[in-house]
Amino acid sequence: MQDVKILPGEILVANHISYIDIFYLAAKFAPTFVEIGDNGTVSPISTWKAIADVGLTPKKDLKNLNGLSLEELASKLKTSGGGPIVVFPEGTTSNGRGLLKFLPVLNSLDLSKFRIQLIGLKYEFEEFSPSFTVGSKLFHMFGLLSQFGNFLEVKQLPVDEVRETPNNQKIAELSNGEDLVTNKIGTLLSQMLRIRRLGLGRDDKSDFLEYYSENTSRKKIKSK
Repeated sequence: MQDVKILPGEILVANHISYIDIFYLAAKFAPTFVEIGDNGTVSPISTWKAIADVGLTPKKDLKNLNGLSLEELASKLKTSGGGPIVVFPEGTTSNGRGLLKFLPVLNSLDLSKFRIQLIGLKYEFEEFSPSFTVGSKLFHMFGLLSQFGNFLEVKQLPVDEVRETPNNQKIAELSNGEDLVTNKIGTLLSQMLRIRRLGLGRDDKSDFLEYYSENTSRKKIKSK
């Protein structure tokens, strides 16, 4: 990825595949990571909490997260001279083959007032996938270190392309009730990565992991 100057309060929007994403972005940009509520508000969290949360069943008590809007947090960091904000709009990790449904964190964001950088992350590997959705991070890291090659491809979309106002044809296509800005950024990110957007989101992943955990527990009880 070509080095681009990142300004205080700048918003870095990225897809989320693994805890490795956080290591990379933290080392590259020294940003503020955020937890996203179902209502689209955000709450700043530390880098280590962001890493620790990867692989946990997504919380279901974030419907009314008592946080700030993304614009409010970006304005505060811009005024105080803080770093950029990293936003994973999917709210959880995916397997990297598609973009999960975005949370409303980007809804109605004024693209003319805030600098938005889109960062697309894609992993190339031999046998053991860097994607991490659930399980032991230690075991997963051992698997990665045991194979010869792990490669992270990073793509970035220029700010000017993100700021372009969507045309009327795009507005007409929003039949799923999705916010115009969210649709625009999701579409651009999927095009960058050449993957499709999915109708499933964070809550669907949470439901699946809960079902998987219960089913696994029952099998263990029966086998005793």
